[in-house]
Amino acid sequence: QRALEKNCLIVAAAGNESRRNERPPRPVNSPADAQSIMAVAALNRRLSIADFSNAGINDQTGGGVDVAAPGVDIYSAYSQLAPGGGLYRSLDGTSMAVPHVAGLAALYMEQFPDLTAEDIRQKLVDTAQSLDRQEAIDVGAGLARMI
Repeated sequence: QRALEKNCLIVAAAGNESRRNERPPRPVNSPADAQSIMAVAALNRRLSIADFSNAGINDQTGGGVDVAAPGVDIYSAYSQLAPGGGLYRSLDGTSMAVPHVAGLAALYMEQFPDLTAEDIRQKLVDTAQSLDRQEAIDVGAGLARMI
């Protein structure tokens, strides 16, 4: 909350513990479950919720998903020291979706320098593309995007 009050928007991964063939999905993980932090879910190529993406279970007290972004088969930097090595690898996870949203937030901050971090957060929610057949507990306002 203090970071947001100091005009710093924190964007965090919702978590990857859900298995969509098992209901209910797992709840958004910490720190993304804090009301002052923007929680991001992962989408697959069909713009459907990723099988592993955690869901919001209580929007009133925090723990809700705010928006969603691509998080499956994302070409990413990878450590040569990690098992399998290499400089790049396609990865899945809500952590792969977060950079999309953080980048959009940075672009909005550049485009609208007079807006606060809270205003930028609201703009990301307000401009998200609604996703047909997707529940708000899974994708929040929908696909994060630029207007």
